[in-house]
Amino acid sequence: MINRKNRLFLLIPIFILLVFLLQLFTIPDSQVPLKKFEVFSKSENRIENSNNGKEYLIDGSDRFQWYRKQRDSFIKKAKKNSTPEVKTISILQAYEFEFEYVISHTTPDINGGVVFCRYFDSSDKEIEQSVESFTYPEWTIYCPKRKGTHKISISVKSNSEPTLPIPLLNRITEPKYNLSMCMTPMYGPEPKWLLLTEMIEHYKLQGADHFYLYVSHISEYDSYLLQDYVRTGEVEVIYLLDRYKRKDHGWPMIQYSDCLIRSRAQSKWSIFADIDERLIMTNYTGTILNYLDNLKNETIGGIQFRQRWILKTEMMPQNYTGEKQILEWMPTLRWHNTSSVGPPNHTVKCIVDPRKVFETWTHFPKIMYPGHVIKQLLPEEGIVRHYRDQTMWSWGKKWLAGVLKFGPLSMTDYPTNYQKKLFEAVEKRTKYVYENFQLCALLHGMLLWNNVLSVLNAIVYSLDGNNEELNLLNDLPDRINASTTNYDDVIGAFFDDTDNSIVSTIDYGKASDCPRAAKYGKGPPADCIAPSDPNNKPKTELESWFTQEMFEDLFPNANLGWGPHSCWPYSYEAFIIASRYFPNFGTGLNVNNTVYSQNENKKRDLATFFAHAIQETGENNIALYDTMSDQAASNCFYRGGFFNWFEGGPTSGFLDPANPGHQPIDGDSCSLGGLYCSSSAQINYFYECANKSSGNPASPFKGCYFGRGAIQISYNYNYGQFNDWLKTQNISVDLLEEPNLVMTKMDPPLSILASLWFYMTPQPPKPAMHDIVMGNWNSGEKNKAAGYTGPIFGPTSLIINNECSGEDKVNPGGGGESRRIKAFKWFCGYFDVPVEKDELLSCKKMPTPLDQIWHNLSYQPDWSSTWKEVPCECAPASYGGMIGYYDPNYYPQEFAEVNEYNRLKCIASMYDNPEMYSMDNKTSPCLNY
Repeated sequence: MINRKNRLFLLIPIFILLVFLLQLFTIPDSQVPLKKFEVFSKSENRIENSNNGKEYLIDGSDRFQWYRKQRDSFIKKAKKNSTPEVKTISILQAYEFEFEYVISHTTPDINGGVVFCRYFDSSDKEIEQSVESFTYPEWTIYCPKRKGTHKISISVKSNSEPTLPIPLLNRITEPKYNLSMCMTPMYGPEPKWLLLTEMIEHYKLQGADHFYLYVSHISEYDSYLLQDYVRTGEVEVIYLLDRYKRKDHGWPMIQYSDCLIRSRAQSKWSIFADIDERLIMTNYTGTILNYLDNLKNETIGGIQFRQRWILKTEMMPQNYTGEKQILEWMPTLRWHNTSSVGPPNHTVKCIVDPRKVFETWTHFPKIMYPGHVIKQLLPEEGIVRHYRDQTMWSWGKKWLAGVLKFGPLSMTDYPTNYQKKLFEAVEKRTKYVYENFQLCALLHGMLLWNNVLSVLNAIVYSLDGNNEELNLLNDLPDRINASTTNYDDVIGAFFDDTDNSIVSTIDYGKASDCPRAAKYGKGPPADCIAPSDPNNKPKTELESWFTQEMFEDLFPNANLGWGPHSCWPYSYEAFIIASRYFPNFGTGLNVNNTVYSQNENKKRDLATFFAHAIQETGENNIALYDTMSDQAASNCFYRGGFFNWFEGGPTSGFLDPANPGHQPIDGDSCSLGGLYCSSSAQINYFYECANKSSGNPASPFKGCYFGRGAIQISYNYNYGQFNDWLKTQNISVDLLEEPNLVMTKMDPPLSILASLWFYMTPQPPKPAMHDIVMGNWNSGEKNKAAGYTGPIFGPTSLIINNECSGEDKVNPGGGGESRRIKAFKWFCGYFDVPVEKDELLSCKKMPTPLDQIWHNLSYQPDWSSTWKEVPCECAPASYGGMIGYYDPNYYPQEFAEVNEYNRLKCIASMYDNPEMYSMDNKTSPCLNY
């Protein structure tokens, strides 16, 4: 039996335990975060059980205790005796995450200070008592969650007046964007419209699908451009309104902090960069998104790019004036004087996974969530091309001398494999915005004053007696007088109800029905070398159905308006000689699809090639639609192919103004903008640009790889690969030394032959355009499920120029993919062959881009054996390179047969120049064998 004394002794620990438990459950609410296994649902006013206990913890600790530990560490490092007193607070935005609310604020000088979270229901009624928190990281407040909360506020004392409550943005989601852009706030006097467009389009080419743009000050003119991107759903604008005296350059840190939170749970990766910075991969041939998708190490929370400064010496133009201005003023085309690479961690820029970063700074994250790191890229992997203005903020005087200590300046170019696509995207967007916004504003203003009939008078007279459209106009007053009229819908209904289809009748007219085009130059010479074929290739089936009469009817304005002529690049003779080198072109041979007959396939093949030639080198005279009926104008518009020889039109800005492109020989030299020279260790080994001078100051360069020929072959690596193919045909030329031979050589005629080679030849990961429209391609499972498979036209626009914007409703519409689609439909109508459904004419809705369909693309050193003492080998790799690998599951057999030759070519290059693969005899012993 236990005596009384011993029983008392046993009760003591029980009493101590009860006291401890009582204290645990009576800690003031302001000091206790939510229980680890409770998650509050904003949408349902109740507590839900969660299985995410481990996710709630951070580094094994309660997440709010971990936050407090970071704040206390900051206070200690800052050597502050106490936390700053918070007297006012200004909220920017509030977000609801799974385990907490996070608030962005704009109040300066309160980092680490104590504040109080205040909770409100859907009726703005405060619920429960306030909860003490603190401002850390800077510009950020974390608040525990409370049941029933719809809005949140902050106060400086537990019972003082809170700020106006604001709704919580839902961030309890899976990321809906792959790659977002967080751009430093816009401010300062320099016009932004062109810088902004180039920045957005650059990162779109790199895989970005959303942009968070912060605006402190922006001109009305620049805002037109910004709002157009909002209209198309690509941009989210955050306006920064200040309650404090703050200089413009005081905003960036607020933006970094807010965008890290704003993009968390919305985007897998977020780019943090300025409007004048272009992050780009270097030796890696894919996009930034491709690189990020291939990162398999889950500990990587971001990648860091070192800087190269491109010296920008002028302010950007005030207003848009036209395509020529874009060509002259795009920063990536105008400025090339480049610094050496900055040292590691010196003004670097980062792309981060916002779920793995706790606090970020101007140049890199300050605190990562435990277990995550930043990968520092080598300059050979990626850099920042920073187009830094020398005059703004006296940068040139203050900082240039320091930059020059990193090494000498050199002339460099924006990557040539993206330059043309970037220019066309920038030109298309700026033209759309600034050529249309004044007219649209005028039209809307007149509609608001109920002057609809007077506005549409001009349209009535231009319809040339079309009764259907007149009936629509007669109905218009009733539509306008209807209650709650949406004037955009009224105008939209007019155009939507009108049949603007190009292929709507069987009357495609003839060339003689069309007005003659303007002519440039003096015309063809009296004596010349007619096109010939040194290989005497045999005739193909194409010649049995596509006649000289058809060619001359389709292209009456070829060769700068002078018409087809055997002395000049575009003629029936040149077309036929070139086609004999590709027996499958326009013949329906080696085509297995059963969707179309052989007769239909061969004509659709030609329709595809001609459609792209219309966009690339057509006259594209939209004035025809001002004076002719829609169908008659289309019949003449799409007869305008093979008009131009050189990129930039009949009078190319790349050439000497005294010899602007009116003779084929004029393309022999060019200005800096026409170089189109892509440079990397591998490109320089296989396809190095010619470094020769013409001696002509107006066009001083000889190695010019701008677009030439029917569908504009461009860049040194394309000229080089075409040159390689010519060698296999026993045609000896050196297009890297003399690229203008594409326009002047007539034995065989290279102007059309180069374009047909590009059209018929796959370049992994892209299949050949011919193979797509014939159905000889593998589109991947997701694309097949969506109908993007077999013989279709849509993805061919993606191949030639990465265009997937769809078809405009009106004729002739804008350039790009829309014009290619309309031209294809017209040529199919001319040849009397069927067209697939509209959705498949565009690549706009194709689920998986071609460069994201995983398969091996190139031959690279076999890294599994380079470290062994055995002969070096090459193996197929899933990233691009200069030596293609044609996966038999994705490319026709005739190309797969080249693989063995390419493998040996890779091995030979490895021994001849191991440095371009970052190999040497020590790290790669195979080189000794």
